Amino acid sequence: FGESYDYPVELSTIKASKTARIVIDNPRGNTRIVGADIDEIRVNGRKSIRAMGKDEADKANTQSKVQMSAAGDVITVYGNQDRADGPRVSTDLELSVPRGASIETRGRYGDVEISDVNGEVGINSDNAGVRLQNLGGRVKIDTRKSDILRATGIRGDVELKGRGRDIELEDIAGMVTINGSYSGETSLRKLASGVRFQSSMT
Repeated sequence: FGESYDYPVELSTIKASKTARIVIDNPRGNTRIVGADIDEIRVNGRKSIRAMGKDEADKANTQSKVQMSAAGDVITVYGNQDRADGPRVSTDLELSVPRGASIETRGRYGDVEISDVNGEVGINSDNAGVRLQNLGGRVKIDTRKSDILRATGIRGDVELKGRGRDIELEDIAGMVTINGSYSGETSLRKLASGVRFQSSMT
């Protein structure tokens, strides 16, 4: 019901150490993260709000402002969609982060794309397609549903857990562990340290 209204997520920044731990809490919406030679976190994007009218959508936009907070080396980015009273809010975030940072993402629905980060990466989602490229640390992905889990150029271990469809892993230096139910095609290429695969069928 209602109509869809789009709003920009204005660029905001916060200082961060080169090895900061960054937590992204974005319940609904896509998240794209790129590592760069910077000493801050930059966040912008777009927000889609389904509401019965423009006034209701404007109010929901104000209630669901994207926020960042710092506690030592831990920086948390909040999507705040659940603060909107009534309308359904989805926020697509784009982040530039220090290349040496570690990343943790949490969400219920929305794809995750991460590239050029050297710290550990953890992804926890109810429903997400995941695409990872050129990462230096350990990767851990836990999904309840996914259309694809793709990772290329990973120098650490890769651990996949949960449920989904396709898996594509290529050029992985660390150990690969797959534990879950994946119903699509599994493609594994150029793995340097071996694979452990366990599912409900094997």
